[in-house]
Amino acid sequence: GVSPRSLIFQDKKVTGFWLVQYMKQRGMLGMMFMVRKVSSGLKTAFATTISKAYALDHAADAMQDYTGNMSDNKVAFKPPQAI
Repeated sequence: GVSPRSLIFQDKKVTGFWLVQYMKQRGMLGMMFMVRKVSSGLKTAFATTISKAYALDHAADAMQDYTGNMSDNKVAFKPPQAI
């Protein structure tokens, strides 16, 4: 595989990547291994922490809060509650 480090520091590139073809090359066992690895990271490596949630009518407040604290995770919009 190609590590992120080599992409950043060694000027390597990934072009024309097609996941379907790559999965065919990996075979059934390789695909099962990859699915297991990705699944195990869903709650950790791929998790998103939301610092605050805003009603849609407070979108301006949400944007102001986010731009003032971009390193403090994410803000989200709450859909209106059904009555």
